[in-house]
Amino acid sequence: MKKILKNLIEFETIKENNEQIDNCHKYISDFLKKNVKNSKIKSYTSNKKPSIVATIGTKNFLKPKIMLHGHFDVVEGNKKQFKAQFKGDKIFGRSALDMKSGVAIAMQCIKNLSKEKNP
Repeated sequence: MKKILKNLIEFETIKENNEQIDNCHKYISDFLKKNVKNSKIKSYTSNKKPSIVATIGTKNFLKPKIMLHGHFDVVEGNKKQFKAQFKGDKIFGRSALDMKSGVAIAMQCIKNLSKEKNP
């Protein structure tokens, strides 16, 4: 999961940087398509910002048993803050806490859950 979080932090997903937001969206979408078995993955755009919805183990896309959510846009910051740094068991970088760590956890969770017989 460290690799996922490192990769997410290094996308400069500030509101004016649509290219990086799109690249981050693609990274998450590609990860889910590659690693999550028997899933339904849909992308949406609202106000020129992409969103992803992924479900597993349900026939009704609109009524999942568990919902994990997050965002990957961040407020502006110094360019070097978008370089993930590991210090011991801690990671530092733009949005390491809010909210890219939560997105990384959700990505890993859905990957793990998709391997279960009845997720």
